[in-house]
Amino acid sequence: METAKACEAAGANVFTHQLDITRAESVKALFAALPSLTAMIHCAGIMEDALLAMSRQSVVDRMLDTNFRATLQLCQMAQRNMLRQRKGCIVLLGSKVASEGSVGQSVYAATKGAIHALTKSLSKEFGPAGIRVNCVAPGFIETDLTRHYDEAKRETIVQNTALRRLGSADDVANLIAFVCSEEASFLTGQIIEIDGGLTL
Repeated sequence: METAKACEAAGANVFTHQLDITRAESVKALFAALPSLTAMIHCAGIMEDALLAMSRQSVVDRMLDTNFRATLQLCQMAQRNMLRQRKGCIVLLGSKVASEGSVGQSVYAATKGAIHALTKSLSKEFGPAGIRVNCVAPGFIETDLTRHYDEAKRETIVQNTALRRLGSADDVANLIAFVCSEEASFLTGQIIEIDGGLTL
């Protein structure tokens, strides 16, 4: 709701709808209530660190449901909406972990790797209808997902990052804004990493 208030303060016309993206009926209700859709940025996700041998099935299922299965349905519903005007932009959130791997994040990395693959296929499937599909893959970004990292680990990441700082949500949002803009109208099917030079 804070985001909605900020958008309204900036003069934007805001439509808000709270839902559980892992429930198919909730997602269908959202799209039934939506007006025409020109862009969808899907950034909901969860990460629960655990070695694979120690991962409970309930945790695995929760990450699969939230990070991947919900994404499939959201893309399906967004495409149906965007077909009305034969134009649209979908931006999915992947992760640097999908390409680099990380100890204790095998399930998370797998769900994000699936998002990368989905982006490639959907860009080809949706492209003829004028719908662009891209994926933004952040490195270490200071969010709720990374809040549990201790200071020593944060400092190690900073020293391994070319720009010598951690990323912010604004860094990622600015890139997404460009990807959704008309200036990027010929951009589709791309996995765009934003990590400050964490791995070069």
